[in-house]
Amino acid sequence: MATFKLTGATLKGWTDRQLRNADLIAAGAATDTCNDMRQGAAGVSKGGSVQQGKVPVADGELIGSYGETMSPEAFRMGDTMTAGFSAPHGPRKNYGFSGTDAAGRTYNEPGWHFREQAVSNWPGNVAKNAAKFK
Repeated sequence: MATFKLTGATLKGWTDRQLRNADLIAAGAATDTCNDMRQGAAGVSKGGSVQQGKVPVADGELIGSYGETMSPEAFRMGDTMTAGFSAPHGPRKNYGFSGTDAAGRTYNEPGWHFREQAVSNWPGNVAKNAAKFK
């Protein structure tokens, strides 16, 4: 038979460690997800092909327009962070576009879905970072 004594100090120490670990897990997952969102591949105009989940890179304008509302390394439990691309053609490259634009140019471009792919990686990124504390 094992005997143990749980004291308030023991419980507080355990709770403090778990909260600290939760913040480290959140920061790690936010960093990984932001890194996922910035993965580039040669754009079609540079001889590449559409790669789902990758940012098309032709001249660097789109991938260079990436920004975050806070450093992912500073992300903590309960925080909200926004990350994305400010280039005007970002949504068209992400979602795709078929039709004629305001300038009269006709397109039939599939979406690369780099934002959705990165966000869908969040649960896996959390699990990967949580595994470091098991």
